[in-house]
Amino acid sequence: LPGRVTMDIDRYAPLLDQMFDAVYLVHRQRRIVYWNAAAERLTGYSRAEVIGRGCGEGLLCHVDQDGQLLCRGPCPLARSMHDGRPRQDDIYLHHKHGHRVPVAVRCTPLRDERGEVIGAMEVFSDNSALHAMRQRVVAAEQLALRDPLTGLANRRHAEVLLDAHLDELRRYGTSFAVILVDVDGFKLINDTFGHLLADRVLTMVAGTLAHNVRPFDVVARWGGD
Repeated sequence: LPGRVTMDIDRYAPLLDQMFDAVYLVHRQRRIVYWNAAAERLTGYSRAEVIGRGCGEGLLCHVDQDGQLLCRGPCPLARSMHDGRPRQDDIYLHHKHGHRVPVAVRCTPLRDERGEVIGAMEVFSDNSALHAMRQRVVAAEQLALRDPLTGLANRRHAEVLLDAHLDELRRYGTSFAVILVDVDGFKLINDTFGHLLADRVLTMVAGTLAHNVRPFDVVARWGGD
């Protein structure tokens, strides 16, 4: 970075080191020129290990919610330097000890006195609490809408979908079909071999149905069998 910016880094480094959020700075070639104490704590990497290294060299291995590697693709930091616009996103970084850490990142381009983009700053913070909350919400939705034995949609979910399709039928004439499937002799299986084996039969039938329908079809468990 040009001298004035480097001096600013030295000047504000003690303040940045007191920040709760992790901060690092890169120049146009994405070489890391500053790494604060919070970044050390959150990633496990010390300043000595990262200063001078390229942030796209697989150090943090940023990935998005779908597991797509960002460091050599749609990296928020690189995009901010490219178009001069700040960005924020929820992604994951690779900790030095091997596990992934969910983080909220905010990227801002850095400019010289002429307004030219000369680097960028990324501020990132631990997003584990929000990530855990989202997982609990998903789990709660699964409990509310999924049959715990078969993993299929439960009767409540099926009734909601039926109401929606009936409404579309009344409004737009969009037709749909409902097929009821019953396991023949299920009571005999249950009485002869017990609940555990009967549950395995239901699970097998449910899996067979679920894997042999179209992507937009829904298989639900309406009753016992």
